[in-house]
Amino acid sequence: MPYFITDQADGCDGWATVKDDGEVMGCHDSKQGAIDQALAIAQAEGSTFEGERSVRELPDNYRPAVSEDVPEGRACGNCVFYNEDRLNEDGVRVWCERWLDWVRGDHYCNAWQPDDDDDDRQVDLTVPEYIQEAAAQGVRYHEEGLSGDGVRAQTVREATLMSRGQVSEDKVVRVSAWAARHRADLDAEGARPGEDGYPTPGAVAHLLWGIPTGARYDDAVAWFDRKSEQVKADRSSSMEVTPVAPRSKGADVEFRSFTGELRQEGDGNTFVGYAAVFNSPSEPLPFIERIAPGAFAKSLRNRKRDIRLYVNHDSNMVLASRNSGTLRLMEDETGLRVEADLPETSAGRDIRELMRTGVVDKMSFGFQVDRRGDMWSEDGT
Repeated sequence: MPYFITDQADGCDGWATVKDDGEVMGCHDSKQGAIDQALAIAQAEGSTFEGERSVRELPDNYRPAVSEDVPEGRACGNCVFYNEDRLNEDGVRVWCERWLDWVRGDHYCNAWQPDDDDDDRQVDLTVPEYIQEAAAQGVRYHEEGLSGDGVRAQTVREATLMSRGQVSEDKVVRVSAWAARHRADLDAEGARPGEDGYPTPGAVAHLLWGIPTGARYDDAVAWFDRKSEQVKADRSSSMEVTPVAPRSKGADVEFRSFTGELRQEGDGNTFVGYAAVFNSPSEPLPFIERIAPGAFAKSLRNRKRDIRLYVNHDSNMVLASRNSGTLRLMEDETGLRVEADLPETSAGRDIRELMRTGVVDKMSFGFQVDRRGDMWSEDGT
C-alpha cells in the first residue's frame, strides 16, 4: 500500500505519515521526519512513497445515487473515476481518482462520467514496456531520495500509474511539452547511464515522466510527441455543449459576453449572439479556461442529442431547442454562434425585455467534457 505525508491529518499538530487509506502511521514535528518514516515503511514493505498528499474535499453535491434529482444509473460505482483496485479497509468505500478521496459506490456527485470508452476515440494509449520500465525506475530513484527538490506528488503518482501501463491523454500531452523544455537537462554530466554521478536529479525527473535517458530516449520522445498530436486532433470534436441563458456571477461556469443583438425578424422574437468565444479567457473559476476552435463540432454533428436554451441553467425554463428547430447553432471563426426564436411564454417575454433594455448582456454555457478531454497547464491553473 502506498504511503504519503500530510500536514492535515486528524490527531497530528504537525506532519504525519499516512497510509493510502488515511490511517496515520506517525506524527512528526518536521516534514523531513514524516518523509523519513514513509520511506522506511515503504522500503520495508516493498511499497512506494508517493509524496505529499493534497487534500481535496468531496463536493457538496456528493449524495446517495437514489436521491430524487439523480438521473438513473449515475452511481459512483459506474463512474470512470471509481478505482475498484483501491478498496478502503471498511470494505465499503473505494478510491475516487477525481476527488482523491474515498467514496461509496451507491453515491453520486455531478462530476460523474460514464465508465465506458468513447466509440469515436481513436487514440491508442498502450504504453510501451520501455516507457513503463523508465517510470518504474524513476519511482525507485525517487524513493531513494535521488530526485532532488521540487518533484510534485502528482508526478510520482502519475509515474506509478505509467509503470503499470496507465496513462491519460492529458499526461501524454504534458509529457511531450515537458520533454521539449527539459532536453538540455541531459547535457549535464551524470544524466546518462554509465556517466559518473548517474543519476542526476534531471535524469530522475525524465524517468518519472516516462522518458529513459539512454538508448531509448529518442524512441520515447517520438512516442509521446506522436500520441500528443493524435490526442489534440481527436479533441477537435470532444465537447458536448448546452448553450444557456445568463446566470448570476459566481456560479461555477464560464461567462461569455453576448455580442449579438435582438433582430426584428418575423414577430421580432429572434436573437443572435455567441455562447462561447474561442481562445478567449474565461472569468476566474478560480482557474482560467480557454475554449479551442472545434470544441463543439462533435456535438453539432450528433443530431440524436438535443441541445436546449435555458434561463439560468434551469431545465424547467426552456426557451428553445435544436430538435424543435427554434435553436440554431454553428461554429464560425469567432466561436459558437447561437440563433434562437424566443417563445411567447412568461420566461420568453421576460428574457426578451431584459436583453432589449441591456439588463442581460451575457450568455454562459453548460458543457460536459469527454473522458480525458481537457488539458491543464502544469501548475493546474
